[in-house]
This record gives sequence, structure tokens and C-alpha cells, in this order.
Amino acid sequence: MQLVSFLRNDVAEVIQGATYALSQLSRWLNGAQAAVDAKVLDCIEELLSSSNDEIQTAACWLVGHLASHESIAMAVLTKTPCIRLMTLLRHGNTDITCGATYALCQISFRLEGALAVVDAKVMDHVAGLLESPHALIRGGASRLVRNLASYESTAAAIAEFKLCAVLVSLLQ
Repeated sequence: MQLVSFLRNDVAEVIQGATYALSQLSRWLNGAQAAVDAKVLDCIEELLSSSNDEIQTAACWLVGHLASHESIAMAVLTKTPCIRLMTLLRHGNTDITCGATYALCQISFRLEGALAVVDAKVMDHVAGLLESPHALIRGGASRLVRNLASYESTAAAIAEFKLCAVLVSLLQ
């Protein structure tokens, strides 16, 4: 897949376009598998660490789309994206925060991912996300909490951070 080679380009617009295209292709299993086979996972850390906001945003969505496929999720986890995604939760750009929240939500859908999310100290930021003025961020954070609550081994983190009161406030 030639698009992956564009991720190592010197022109930000080329990298951004390729990352966005790979993200969209990765919404479907065949496209996601083709991207993984072309070694897109080797570029994830660099894309998430880019100084370009659009590249970071597209990279977050790419990680989320890749992680949404059961057959690819473990390969995503081998690149340990959760720590970098956790730092992006504090980013001032709402698009990046939404993308990082989405990626973490997709990662946490499976037990191994949920454990990785908790280990990355993402819970330190969830209460703030739930109180965000942006509905998309609150919604993504709610889904993240839902996924973590689905497993006994990670549900304790929700109780530890006293998120139930924050969640109830969202109902009002």
C-alpha cells in the first residue's frame, strides 16, 4: 500500500492526507488489514507525536479505527499507543482530544486494551473529559467509562476515581 510510504514524507500536507486516507480505509477490516500489512503500525508513534495538529488528529482516528477490529487490536497494543494518547487528552485542540478519546474508547473495548488504558493512567483525566464543555468529548469519555466498567478488573478504577457522581450529573 503506497499510502504508508507517504507517512515518511517531508511535506506535512502529504503526511496529513495519507494519514486521513489510511484512517478512512481502516474503518473496514480489509483496508485495516492492508494498512497493517504495509507496516502502518511502525509509523503510529511518530504520527501521534507530530507537531502538526491535523496529523495528530488523523493519527488518533487511525489508531481508533485499527483498534476497532478484533483481529488487529492486539497488534495495535504492541505499539503501546495508550500513553501517548493519554497525553493528547490534555491537548488544547478539541479535535485532537476528541480523536484521542475515540482511540482510547476503541482500544478499551477488549479486556487487554482496557487494562492498557488503566495502566496508562488515563483515568486521571476522565473526570475532566466528562465535565468538558464539548458534547463530543463528554460522549466519548462516557463510552470509555462504559467500556472500562464492562470488566471487573478495570471497573474498580471507575469507583476509585469517584466517576459515578460525574456520570449522574450528565443525566440532568
